[in-house]
This record gives sequence, structure tokens and C-alpha cells, in this order.
Amino acid sequence: MSGERVAKVGGSVGAFPAAQWDALNPAGNPFVSHAFLTALEDSGSVGDGTGWQPAPIVIEDGQGSLCAALPS
Repeated sequence: MSGERVAKVGGSVGAFPAAQWDALNPAGNPFVSHAFLTALEDSGSVGDGTGWQPAPIVIEDGQGSLCAALPS
């Protein structure tokens, strides 16, 4: 079904395409940008032992493109 949407929980924001993630942020809020969130992940500022384990929630269309995303 082409109109089908699937919700997923990812292991990191960095696992998703930057262009698709940032396209969902038309206002350009820097604190939910792919670059900012992956910098937190890559630097070890978030993850084991930090109090925040990345688990972004996304909705993808039938082709696997992001339709919605929530960093969590």
C-alpha cells in the first residue's frame, strides 16, 4: 500500500538521512537539527552513563522516507 506509514524507534538520529531529518524542521530550530543532535551523539554527550539514551521516533512512508521525527 503506497499510502502506508510506519512508526519506528531508532538507535540514534545519526542513523537517519540528514537532509530528510532537517526537511522536517522548516523553522530551522538549531536544537533539533540533525547536525546538533548527531554532534551530541558522536561526542558522547548523550548515551550510556549520561542520563539520555537517544531513541528518536520517526514515521516513514512506504518508500522509507521520513514524514515526521521526534528526538527523544
